[in-house]
Amino acid sequence: MNKNYIIYFLFLLSSCSQSKGIEVSSVSSDFCNCFSQQTTGDIDTRMQPCMDKYVNARVDEIKSHYETESVEEAIGEYTTEVMLEMVRNCEKFAQETSIMYDNFYPLDTSSENRVDIANLSKRIDKATEQDTLKSLLHLRLAKLISQRDLESALTDIELIQEIDSDDVGAYLAASQIYNLQGNHKQALVQIEKAIALTGRKEYELFAEIIKRKINS
Repeated sequence: MNKNYIIYFLFLLSSCSQSKGIEVSSVSSDFCNCFSQQTTGDIDTRMQPCMDKYVNARVDEIKSHYETESVEEAIGEYTTEVMLEMVRNCEKFAQETSIMYDNFYPLDTSSENRVDIANLSKRIDKATEQDTLKSLLHLRLAKLISQRDLESALTDIELIQEIDSDDVGAYLAASQIYNLQGNHKQALVQIEKAIALTGRKEYELFAEIIKRKINS
């Protein structure tokens, strides 16, 4: 599955801008109907006609409703709000984003990944500078999650948080781990910590995906 559009929506904004109240409920409903009617191609292909109709064709209107420095930021803010509504109320889209979230760290049990983990462990053992150590731990953490060595990954998160208790990436990774373990309530706790630290609205998409799992 190609996830370029969804990743674009989730991570486009570096900070939240202030909306002046542009209406998104009916647009998200129309977008949902459009997306649900697309039956062929990857997710990018199926998103494109809906993007053209409900986002790209309204650029001037969108820009006028958001206090942002660029058109791209305005589109990102608007689309994030639409996507939040769709995760809550559009079953087909919610299923797609849930699958994407579950596979955020693709499974990799290859010998190459194991070798990479071993090499990173050697570098971690030798690291003396805290920022370098944290960076190496993050690299190993991602590979451990892909290997599905989740307990070791949680240990790396603890090590990262000993260096930086406000490391947002650690909370996001912890949410992924708990999600893979089926502990969705704890996954939500971790996402909410990331939201509290950053205020980033796109992280609320992750929270909504997890809430659907809790309530299903």
